[in-house]
Amino acid sequence: MANPQLTLADLFLGPQQQLSEAELQRLEQASDTHGAREQLAGRDDANDWPAVWEQVQAQLPRLFDVPLLDILLASWAKYKQVSQYAKTDAKEAGKRTTLDLDKRSLSSTHKPRVELRVNDQPIATLPFTIKLELKFKTLRLTVGDGRIWRLESGNCEGVGSVQLSGQTILERSFGKVDLPGKIDFADGIPIPTADQPYHWGDGPKALRRAAG
Repeated sequence: MANPQLTLADLFLGPQQQLSEAELQRLEQASDTHGAREQLAGRDDANDWPAVWEQVQAQLPRLFDVPLLDILLASWAKYKQVSQYAKTDAKEAGKRTTLDLDKRSLSSTHKPRVELRVNDQPIATLPFTIKLELKFKTLRLTVGDGRIWRLESGNCEGVGSVQLSGQTILERSFGKVDLPGKIDFADGIPIPTADQPYHWGDGPKALRRAAG
């Protein structure tokens, strides 16, 4: 059975949950990383770079600690086909509508940052860009009362990349990704509106409730 708690780490890092030696080398040689090292070189604690580099490697998995379900729901909720159900109507209370989404592709970009510190003092920030593209065979949502109540999907395929200030650190072809065939959300996932945007974490929270 597919894992409903799949994260970006599962897609990008695999079972090892870490970058390869070649990818780490590209990261260390990237201009922003090199700039951070040069900035440290002008300090009294210049010899601390090995410790800083270990700090970078330790933080890398956290960049990918994002539930895939959060990304999917945040993206789908913006589709016009879904967003038109964001407003509640007393006359339609309790009504559920099943949507076969016309758009079955998804592109998502995330920009996490890693702050480098020495003696608890910040010395530099590494700005990453994570790009994700997925295509689905089937995609169906059940909506009502301004919320998403059920997700039905088949597997998907996709590609992704990680860049540091425009320099590509890694690229991945995910092949077939098995998603849960059907997920019911106990309390529903609010469909965002202009004044109430979607917040990451809503999806997994509802999922845990549904799973008991």
